[in-house]
Amino acid sequence: IPSLLSKHEVKDLKSECLASMEQTKSDALLHALNTNGEDLAAPFLQHFNPWKGSSAIARYSQSARLASIAAQLLNVDSVRLYQDCVFQKRPGDAPTDWHADLKMVPLDTNDFVTVWIALDDVPAYDDGGSGLHFIEGSHRDFALPYWHWEELTNEEGPVLDLTDRFEDKIVEQDEPLSAGDCTWHHGWCLHSAPDLFDDEQKDRVAYTASYVKSPVRLLDEKVLGRQDGEDAISYEGWVNDVAPGDVIDHELLPLVWPLQKKEGK
Repeated sequence: IPSLLSKHEVKDLKSECLASMEQTKSDALLHALNTNGEDLAAPFLQHFNPWKGSSAIARYSQSARLASIAAQLLNVDSVRLYQDCVFQKRPGDAPTDWHADLKMVPLDTNDFVTVWIALDDVPAYDDGGSGLHFIEGSHRDFALPYWHWEELTNEEGPVLDLTDRFEDKIVEQDEPLSAGDCTWHHGWCLHSAPDLFDDEQKDRVAYTASYVKSPVRLLDEKVLGRQDGEDAISYEGWVNDVAPGDVIDHELLPLVWPLQKKEGK
């Protein structure tokens, strides 16, 4: 979606994100180290849930504009904000491997969507851009996790050549993105991002917000814990407040659509 945010809104949101990133810099570096190890280059620094510390950022992640689009894309009546993140891609950072967001989420659902908003201009891939690439229709490929689970969850990384499997369905970022442009992807849609060239002079910053259909249940005790723990820092503030298998109604997963009437209105 081009120009989802105006130039003024991009300036405002980026300013708030940069301030939040400064506060969470050490946490992001530690998370990258714990996730990738000392010998592996991190693909990015991830700053989780800046909305919790910034009412200005919360106004974007919980806005009717984003929430209503999420509900339309999922074809549901109600959505909750699952998380928001700032992704900081630094010159020399490694490529982001193919992955699906819902693999890291402890929710029993297929109704999950993420918006990725460029806060900097991003050149086309052929010109060195590092925007997201997608595999069209991969969120409907049930055979992939069913038959190839062990290959996908190998401790040393996937051993299945996803590029070969989906060669004609890979959608690269072949057009430049302007700050304020966005892409949306389903929670099971495989996506990746190339590296940022070493000769780039600055970081690339993007903002994401993920939405889930409401009502939604926490995974039950038989499977809770099977999710990839890479994003555990994102949900550790609420997950122990909800019994496995229960419907979630928690202030850290706020209902953002439909708009809630204020008391007395």
